[in-house]
Amino acid sequence: MTNFSNILLASHNTDGAKAAEELAIKLAEDYSAQITHLIIVPEFWQWMTGDDWLNNVHTQIEYGNYVESELEREIIEHIERLQAAMETKNITYSYKLDNGAPDKILIHESNLNDYDLIVIGSPRPKGVDGLNSKLLTKNLPLQVSIPLLIAPYPDHESQSS
Repeated sequence: MTNFSNILLASHNTDGAKAAEELAIKLAEDYSAQITHLIIVPEFWQWMTGDDWLNNVHTQIEYGNYVESELEREIIEHIERLQAAMETKNITYSYKLDNGAPDKILIHESNLNDYDLIVIGSPRPKGVDGLNSKLLTKNLPLQVSIPLLIAPYPDHESQSS
């Protein structure tokens, strides 16, 4: 029988990622595991300057600062939400923040520590609004050396009613 004591959860606060969080919490409870939460800011955010539509450097800098502060606020809220959920379940929780190509960072992180399992969410279905994550690439399952568990996407039909 497999024992998962150290779970790597890659999550970025979308519906699919929240399904992965719920699954990781359930597994952590079942196996008395700890969770390391990996938050990846995709590399495209670093180029969000608005220089294609903003007409002066001062406004571009202001816009860049705004985007950065909004990302920071959202990440802090995400961490605090998960941290509170983990505390109520008595799960040891830590987080890591990185930026770049999501699949490459996940592969790198999974090789750095003694993780037993990676949990991620599935991509959003066609017709559901939101960003497409570049985390689950076709090469990801081939490039990780530990089990990869992909949480099913939540039933978005029942959520909208």
